[in-house]
Amino acid sequence: MTLLIAFLPIAAFGIVWALERVAPAAPGPAHDRWDWTLNLVGLAVQGAGVPLLGLWLTRDVLAPALPQLAGALAIGFWGAFALNFIAIDLLYYLQHRAWHKGPLWRLHIAHHAGARVDVWATSRNTSWASFLFVYFLINPWAALLCDSPEGFYLGASATAALDLWRHGRIDYRRLGLDGAMRALAAVLIVPAAHFRHHDAAKPNANFGANLSIWDRLFGTYEVPVAAPASSAALDAPSPLRQLLWPFGARS
Repeated sequence: MTLLIAFLPIAAFGIVWALERVAPAAPGPAHDRWDWTLNLVGLAVQGAGVPLLGLWLTRDVLAPALPQLAGALAIGFWGAFALNFIAIDLLYYLQHRAWHKGPLWRLHIAHHAGARVDVWATSRNTSWASFLFVYFLINPWAALLCDSPEGFYLGASATAALDLWRHGRIDYRRLGLDGAMRALAAVLIVPAAHFRHHDAAKPNANFGANLSIWDRLFGTYEVPVAAPASSAALDAPSPLRQLLWPFGARS
């Protein structure tokens, strides 16, 4: 199970990266050197730093300090999976929506500042912003409470894999899977829906990560009608500010 949890996002990245080459969607601009810097730093922080630090906090800090809370939620493997995949997903939806408003937008703007959305840009963020996501602030505590933390971690791994998938720049019509994508859209935030979220002209739609139900319930779901967006946020600061401190002036 530990190998599956660790391997799932890695396998997802490899599959999506390969499909982007076999059946690429609208080409769009190429990544420049700053894009690559932000993309790779983000993948390192969000893909490795956040989960490893969260795991350490659960096992080596919280569990020894609060043994009475360890396993307090008797919900089993699939209950723990659902806690992550569904309940944490709702919290992320609410946080993501809040990060598109007012001063909080600056914490998220780096993710929308790249001109090209693809699997490499999945974790493009200000270098420290990922540590403010619910995935880091809440997951270590929730994992501690679960009587089956493996189920919770599998939910987190599946979320990471879906994150890579929905950023993939793939033409599913060329693969004969456009019908399958429409069917999946009834339940999941599919890539086309997330590319709609990256439309710089109107990004305030499709905030969900795993499930489309939250956007549907709260009135923020929009059916994508165009090719993947490629334009960056118009109010983005300089790349260096995006990486280190996205507040203040553009330059």
